[in-house]
Amino acid sequence: MHPSGKELDAALGLWRGPLLEGIRTDGWPETAALHEEHLLLKEDQLGCRLAAGAAVPKSVVDELRAMTAREPGRETLVGLLIDTLARQGRYAEAECVYRTTAATLAERWGLDPAPGLQARLEGLRAFRAGETLHPVDVALLSVFRPIDDDGAAAARLCRRVTDQGGVVVWRIARVLMAVFTGAQRQDRAVDAARRIMHDRLAAGLPETRITVTSGPVDGFRPDNAATAGATGPVLWGRMLVDGLEIFVAARPGTITVNHATWQATRHRMAYRSAGEDRLELVLDDCDTTSASGAAPRAASHPPTSAARPAD
Repeated sequence: MHPSGKELDAALGLWRGPLLEGIRTDGWPETAALHEEHLLLKEDQLGCRLAAGAAVPKSVVDELRAMTAREPGRETLVGLLIDTLARQGRYAEAECVYRTTAATLAERWGLDPAPGLQARLEGLRAFRAGETLHPVDVALLSVFRPIDDDGAAAARLCRRVTDQGGVVVWRIARVLMAVFTGAQRQDRAVDAARRIMHDRLAAGLPETRITVTSGPVDGFRPDNAATAGATGPVLWGRMLVDGLEIFVAARPGTITVNHATWQATRHRMAYRSAGEDRLELVLDDCDTTSASGAAPRAASHPPTSAARPAD
């Protein structure tokens, strides 16, 4: 199972400065790999905090600034810093971070910022302009990818979403989120989830886990979404926090849904109980076997929980 926010905090708390400090490790692939893993964990940690709407202390902002100064070409970290500053209402500083990064990329490598980072700036400016967001019912598809995808795999994953009428709203580190609105949104989201899981298991990635949660969000701006990178405050609401809790609790190799999604799709999908207000989709032969290898049993009832939402 992918670590929770508390587990990420505990793991990163064990990090004690540069690896093998005082020893020459030039060219050692092991140190490079551990450095990369440390950065990925930091990205996951900040991504979880932002997705949950948690406050980010000043010390974390300062640390992010230092990390982006050392890794100016790591646009995921830069995007997280922009999002964090924007969350705190520090919009001018967020734009300054973007301009500094753009100048560094152009000077050192002759590159423009990636489309996802550009979309962040556009979303930030649109939000500052005071665009009105309206409450809407959505289905959210979240995917944890155990490894970073190459370009072809990432494009295929996004295409699975768009083929079902969904929109990829952000990709932070190894987590992707897509949103589906309108008629049959839960059915389309679950169909996309099945196709993505089929692709990932067939590629030998059993640690992949997917959730589909549905309900109302307080706001959604579809024209601010992009196929790569976070795009600022595209959507928010309590349902996002509930969805994150289900996402953290999901098992590898499974598609987990909340009660509202189960209720909307139970007429055509088989599920089994996975705990409080959670069910797992029973994968058929077309989806390939689950990570556990166990033959699932269909459940035609919702999870037994006093906290289950009313029908």
